Amino acid sequence: MHEIVSEQGNLIRVDVSGKLSRKDYQQLIAAWDALIAREGSMRMLLVMQDFHGWEVGAAWDDLRFGMRHVSQIERVAMVGEKFWQKCLAKVGALIMTEKVRYFDSADLAAAGQWVRA
Repeated sequence: MHEIVSEQGNLIRVDVSGKLSRKDYQQLIAAWDALIAREGSMRMLLVMQDFHGWEVGAAWDDLRFGMRHVSQIERVAMVGEKFWQKCLAKVGALIMTEKVRYFDSADLAAAGQWVRA
């Protein structure tokens, strides 16, 4: 499940839980594409609570979106509660040249400050 919680300028907050399907991800990509078209770039606060990952097709769509828009994605703050989520953020930071950072769920406010900075 996913929910776009807020949009302010080029910053979007997305809360995810459960397992994202390809249909869920296609809806998110449409929102992100619209934001980039409108603002020219994107910053994201991704809050993962009881999140179990993506279906294979959705994971592939995520990778393709990131590669296609790497120059338009300014920062992604990933807020989670599991070790594998922290590892995923580190891989994202390698691919996206340090534009991705992981924060524990207790550090949501710090994540918000970093993604806006």
